[in-house]
Amino acid sequence: MIKKADIILLIAIVIIGIASTVLVYSNNSSGSKVIVTVDGETYGTYSLSEDQRIEIRQGADTNVLIIKDGKAYMESANCKNQICVNHSPISKTKQVITCLPHKVLVTITGEDDYDVVS
Repeated sequence: MIKKADIILLIAIVIIGIASTVLVYSNNSSGSKVIVTVDGETYGTYSLSEDQRIEIRQGADTNVLIIKDGKAYMESANCKNQICVNHSPISKTKQVITCLPHKVLVTITGEDDYDVVS
């Protein structure tokens, strides 16, 4: 049997869920830097405003990152699953492209982004 308190609780949970979703997605702003990490180590930091082609090599593993028109995307990779290559271009802060087989992480940040530790 559903009580009035159950309905109120359900409505409150739905409102909190919608509000937090809106807050998370509205907080993303256009990024300014691309940080490439390979196996937990910073490989390089690049400007999102400068068009460039970056070859990320680690042994036999190769990824090609393209930064063009304020967006970053993985042009090619010699891994089997190609998930990183099929990912849509990213340009907002906190967006990420990941190549798990090669342990490559491409992250968009802003000028004044702080991590949890800061």
